[in-house]
Amino acid sequence: MLEFMAVESEPYAFVNSNGEIAGLVVEIAKLISKESNIPFNISLAPAIRVVRELEAGRVDLSILTQTPHFERFAESIGIVSPTTMFLITLKRGSSFTEHSSLRQVLNVGFIRGGYYTDNFWRFVESKNFERVPLTTARVGFEMLIKKRIDMLATTESTLAFQIRQLNIAHNIEVVKKFEHTPAVLYLSKNRSSVRQPRQTLHKALFKLNAEGQIEKLLSQLKFSERK
Repeated sequence: MLEFMAVESEPYAFVNSNGEIAGLVVEIAKLISKESNIPFNISLAPAIRVVRELEAGRVDLSILTQTPHFERFAESIGIVSPTTMFLITLKRGSSFTEHSSLRQVLNVGFIRGGYYTDNFWRFVESKNFERVPLTTARVGFEMLIKKRIDMLATTESTLAFQIRQLNIAHNIEVVKKFEHTPAVLYLSKNRSSVRQPRQTLHKALFKLNAEGQIEKLLSQLKFSERK
């Protein structure tokens, strides 16, 4: 059995109303487990702890945004999916757009321990936005609604899920869309207590992608900008 730890964040991995672990990443992990015929013990944790456990070799697998930092202590088995990130705000009297002339210091909420591209941070710095670290995406959306933050960085699946849950589709405005780096299946390089069948996992992931099973799951949560 392999230890799979997912980043706890709706809609990717969370405990549902029945007390069960659910979410897109959880379902993808189950597909990989079934296809590879390798049982997974799936657990959840905040992003910072997931990275720490993978680096320490206390878990075997996780699905994380691809970055050279993670590849110092984990091996990429393959791409799970491409991801797109949005910088969003609430609709107001005047739009916050990429080309707006902003006269006040605005702040941006982002998930502590999450990975964001250099292009994203360059944009934030070019506008002199203040950074507000958050524990979860749900907290970020609640703070945005309460106007405790001005903007929020979020992935497409999270955005589609939260606006559906909170019924705020008509209240959201996109500031900028970023093409994000892929989410990949990472295997800890430091997990020595369990024999890790890398090739078996790679073949399973490749087959699932080729058959479109993962894309079918992800297609349930797509965001379309409303004009």
